[in-house]
Amino acid sequence: MLNSRQAGLSFAKRIVAPRALGCALSFIYIAAIIQGTGTPAWVWGAMVANGFFWPWVAQALAHRSPHPYRAEMRNLLMDSLFAGAWVAVMRFNLLPTALLLSMVAMNNVAAAGFGFLLRGLAAKALGALAMCGLIGAQVQWRTSLEVMIASLPMLVIYPLTVGWTSHALAVKLFQRRKAFDIINSYGDNSRLLAYNPWMSELAADHQRCRRSNGHSTLAVIGIDGLASLHRRHGHWVAEAISKRLGHIVLAETRNADVVGTNGSDQFFILFPGLRERAAAQCLHRIREQFCRFGQADAELPLLSASAGMAEYSYLQAGEWDWFEAARRALDEARLPLPSPQMVAG
Repeated sequence: MLNSRQAGLSFAKRIVAPRALGCALSFIYIAAIIQGTGTPAWVWGAMVANGFFWPWVAQALAHRSPHPYRAEMRNLLMDSLFAGAWVAVMRFNLLPTALLLSMVAMNNVAAAGFGFLLRGLAAKALGALAMCGLIGAQVQWRTSLEVMIASLPMLVIYPLTVGWTSHALAVKLFQRRKAFDIINSYGDNSRLLAYNPWMSELAADHQRCRRSNGHSTLAVIGIDGLASLHRRHGHWVAEAISKRLGHIVLAETRNADVVGTNGSDQFFILFPGLRERAAAQCLHRIREQFCRFGQADAELPLLSASAGMAEYSYLQAGEWDWFEAARRALDEARLPLPSPQMVAG
């Protein structure tokens, strides 16, 4: 229910700006047609209300409804009803009538397809008949030059706005599809621990090393330029790429190694019993795999990851000192890790 409500609220949010613009621009050419024709004052009042207040009323109705999507579909039918009424007010003036009906029909098709278009047509007919019954049916097909000029903002600006909104939605859908493609390319992540459980494992290993004078290495690894990935490719793609790095880490580490994450920014690896040189070999494989993953997909930028390592030392008072040593190693310059051969040398 929560996801359905969120989707409905998102749908209503996308519609409010095009609706506000369309209603305001429609008011301009409808007013140009009916000025000086003796149109009743209450019709002018209804036009003002529809042109400048209705979009926000419609948004409020959707937000307060337990089913925002259904409420917004009703609002779209009300848009069609109002459009039919204004066609009658305009005396079926040919150009603005065609313009208004086609723009509203475009919204109906975009929202729910051909079936909803038919419902919208019925609402338009009902609105026109109701207004004809209230003010009388009159027909004036001819469109003057002044009305044509008044119609230009609607004819030019509104389709551009709808097109831009559709483009933005298409970009978001592409980003989500790309994210799902990335996620579907890897498998189980059951070994990946959240931050707090992982810190508990680190504390236990720190105590073990202190009691037995043992050896372990801690590594912190993160994606280079993650903020840029968010800006250029969107949250979903950046999140999926980060999760992909997590699964590469899991695939390249041993079952005995303890892997954790703080969410989507960094991954932590505890190598129990390993010295720094052996851990560097594993991290080098992880970085190579991650870079190859980016190179294999032309739609992704070149990817790289950096890491910092810290071997256990008796000088560390606790697990926090150990962890901060690895974090500092990562933050010092975000330089690529040396190859295992360089470490060995």
